[in-house]
Amino acid sequence: EEAPNIKKVEEECKKKSPLIEHLSQDVYSALYKAEPKEVAEKRIHPMATNHKQAIKMLFESSDYEKLRNFTFLDEFAAAIAAPQLLKTIAEHLPDPKKKEDEKEGKDGKDNKDGKGKGQGKGNPKKKLHPDMTPEQLEAMKKAMEQACKQATKDIDETMTCLSGWGTDPGEVQKLSFKEKFQMRDRFMKSDKLRKLARMVGRACNMALSAQKTKVKHGSDEIFDIEIGADLGRILPCEKMLLHAKGAARKLFFKKLAEGQLMQYKLRSMIKEQKGPIICCIDNSGSMSGDPELWSKALGLGLLEIAVKQRRKLVILHYGSRGERIARFDFKQGDAPLDRKIKMAEYFLGGGTDFEYPIDHAMKIVEEELPRADLVFITDGDCDVSRPWLKKWNEWRKKKQVNMYSVLISDGDSMPQVLTDISDHVCHAKDLYRHGDDYQREVFEMI
Repeated sequence: EEAPNIKKVEEECKKKSPLIEHLSQDVYSALYKAEPKEVAEKRIHPMATNHKQAIKMLFESSDYEKLRNFTFLDEFAAAIAAPQLLKTIAEHLPDPKKKEDEKEGKDGKDNKDGKGKGQGKGNPKKKLHPDMTPEQLEAMKKAMEQACKQATKDIDETMTCLSGWGTDPGEVQKLSFKEKFQMRDRFMKSDKLRKLARMVGRACNMALSAQKTKVKHGSDEIFDIEIGADLGRILPCEKMLLHAKGAARKLFFKKLAEGQLMQYKLRSMIKEQKGPIICCIDNSGSMSGDPELWSKALGLGLLEIAVKQRRKLVILHYGSRGERIARFDFKQGDAPLDRKIKMAEYFLGGGTDFEYPIDHAMKIVEEELPRADLVFITDGDCDVSRPWLKKWNEWRKKKQVNMYSVLISDGDSMPQVLTDISDHVCHAKDLYRHGDDYQREVFEMI
């Protein structure tokens, strides 16, 4: 009922089988259940002979076994794959109208022999479709193998997109079934989000490997329950799965591999000494395309650092002075997936003004986030007035604010203005070809 994609295919395939909802349930169960098995012959509806052949054929496919690695006890993945398989099977079922035509042509002969209609509804030989020929069965088999491969690809792409935005292994799993489908639809409609998702995972991993915290943890305390894969902190109920047998034990290892085990959440008794981060991202028209994707991947990598180190992060999308600055706030240790995606989707596409966003960042430091680090990402050059430059440099020295700039450009020159306003500048001129090296340099600065 919560998977509109399944209901839609059921409606489309009703004409091929009045038992389509039962076939749909069989397909879903074959994907989701821990140990799907065929029921006894006497329990199978006589009108579902071809359905049974199709499911049996599915069980015997090696591509189905690969697909099951994704869908086993995962209702979301199973709901992504089920419609493709259901539609493929339905399309290859013989036309039920042909069965009716054949039946009408044989009624006279059958009645003379005392058979046919006279046997009533309990006729065990009655079928929904005519028997499938070997050629039809072979065509269905090949089509199902292809459908399994495509479903595996779709699930892999979907989970890559979703998990690429997570700040911990369990964040995607915390979303409800409905929320996951809404996010999936959002990704499928946005080429930019799909491209960015592939970059974000790398950026986040690079951010964490490059960043070394100065805080040494002392005593920790348990204060909540979370999802993860730390065997030293898992709850007793999860340990019971490990010591169980059969499907329950398999479920434990599946949850472990996916980081979905319930575990105790700890917090340090020592306050970390790192300040918040304000990241200003250039939204001028020249940033369209790869520069925009790289800048947002860097911003999300900084968010990964901020979440892990429990630092506040503010991301500002800026353009020219006449355009509104879009602000996205992320609290300490909190990075909702929906807010991250909204930040990534936002783009102005206007002009460029360096003074305007930096003035805005100064105000945030003064009023909200003292001791913040500033990260300034741009692809170009922009004039600033000498009086403003003097005021800015005096202010940041007084406030002990560090300014790190990232130039996303394939040119060789470095605008003097970035050197004048910054403590350190990273020239990511080769970002497209050597992205990891330059991302590491950026993340090591903060």
